[in-house]
Amino acid sequence: MGTDGKTLRTLSILSMAFFAWACVGDGGDPAPIEVRSLAFGDGEHIPVRHTCDGEGISPPISFGPGPEGTAAFALIMTHVDEDGGGAPMWILWGIDPGERRLDEDILRVESPAEGIFQGIGANGELGYEPPCPEDTSLHEYRFAIYALDASLDLAPSSTAAQLEAAMDGHVVGRGAITGYYKAD
Repeated sequence: MGTDGKTLRTLSILSMAFFAWACVGDGGDPAPIEVRSLAFGDGEHIPVRHTCDGEGISPPISFGPGPEGTAAFALIMTHVDEDGGGAPMWILWGIDPGERRLDEDILRVESPAEGIFQGIGANGELGYEPPCPEDTSLHEYRFAIYALDASLDLAPSSTAAQLEAAMDGHVVGRGAITGYYKAD
């Protein structure tokens, strides 16, 4: 990764640490949303199929409904670091409030479905960045779903920092599933 990539990754990490789990729409705690995957359970290992050692395709993610007033959903997948912050690896927004799942193998294009947009991750590329740790230690990945009380006016290919800024004050629900991966 070049200097620009390191700068982008550092800014993304700082942004994720600042954003953490804040940005609540009404000033209270956001409603909980159940998040699942048919590929792995919460706290389990992400199958090789969904990593750079396999096909590198996005896993299927399903989620419960948002609270009343949910206008859209967003997803941020984060490679969690030891401080609880991390680098964004997959960013989607504009998910219809009636939708309850993201299918496996979402195309790495700006708009993989009507009204849904993908952003640029810490690697500087569009769409799902599969887990691909450079060492053989266990790595944590969080797939967080956010229920929003407004649709976001973001350009396709926005960054996590831009998505987080647009979400600020609009998060009315959230949930996450955590998966782990260790390269052999």
